[in-house]
Amino acid sequence: MEARKERIAVLTNSSLLAKKDVQKNLMSADFVVVKLDAPSQIIFEKINRPLATIEFNAVLQAIKDFRHMVKGKLALQIMFIEDNRGCASKIAQIVKKINPDEV
Repeated sequence: MEARKERIAVLTNSSLLAKKDVQKNLMSADFVVVKLDAPSQIIFEKINRPLATIEFNAVLQAIKDFRHMVKGKLALQIMFIEDNRGCASKIAQIVKKINPDEV
C-alpha cells in the first residue's frame, strides 16, 4: 500500500494525549495542534469542562512528553476568553517550557 502524499494535520483538544495509542497514531502526522487554554485545574474545568477523569496536570504532562516524541511540527492553540484573560503570563510560562514550533 502506498503512503499518502498529502501532508496530514491533526487538531486535538489534548484530553486523550496521555494515551500511548493516541500518541502513536499522532506520530505519523506532519503537524499536530494541541489545545491549551488554562494554566490550572480550576481554569481548565471552567473553560474546557472536561470529564471528571481528565485532569489538567495529566494533560499538560502529556503535551510536554509528546513534544519530545513528535517528528512533525507541534503547535499550541490557545483560546482567550473572559475566564482566562488574566492568565496570559502563566500560560506563556507553560508555553516556554513546552517549546512548540508554533503558538
